Amino acid sequence: PYVGRKLGVANVIEGSVFRNGNRVRISVKLIDAASDQHIWSETYERAFDDVMAIQASVARTVARVVEARLTAQDEDQIARILEIRPETFEAYLRAMFQYQKETQEGYQEGITILEEALANDPTSALAHAALGQGYMELVHSVLPRMEAIKRGRAAIEKAVELDPTLAEAHLAAASWLSPGLSLPQV
Repeated sequence: PYVGRKLGVANVIEGSVFRNGNRVRISVKLIDAASDQHIWSETYERAFDDVMAIQASVARTVARVVEARLTAQDEDQIARILEIRPETFEAYLRAMFQYQKETQEGYQEGITILEEALANDPTSALAHAALGQGYMELVHSVLPRMEAIKRGRAAIEKAVELDPTLAEAHLAAASWLSPGLSLPQV
């Protein structure tokens, strides 16, 4: 209940992901924030290649369970399955793991992983968004600030251009608006 109160939400989604080779198991629980009671839970087990379809299925089910009032645009967004090559998505996950270390080395390693993935799949908005996020983190490091800003901005703009509906692209773009970061135009 504490997390729900802090966030000011009625429900919280809790989940875990386990991968073994090309199989992935995703367990998801929907919890009533006020009572800490489980409303719904499901476990999905599929090929790793289908991970985006699982995400769409979870979103549809949660919307139905909480009786969300969705607009036609919301319905379209939920029905949309992000198309991404499995190897690019795996690179994205490895990069995010590196970023979670919150070290300069971790960000640099994540950026290297994403740059290699984008060399093979330059149309991945998700990978471009994550690359932009990594460069924006390096703005606070030893990488020359203007170079990090230039590279980050280019990756973020490419992500938004490739998929203007991708939440991760807009999350990365929001780093430009961060109150603690005053970024010059480049």
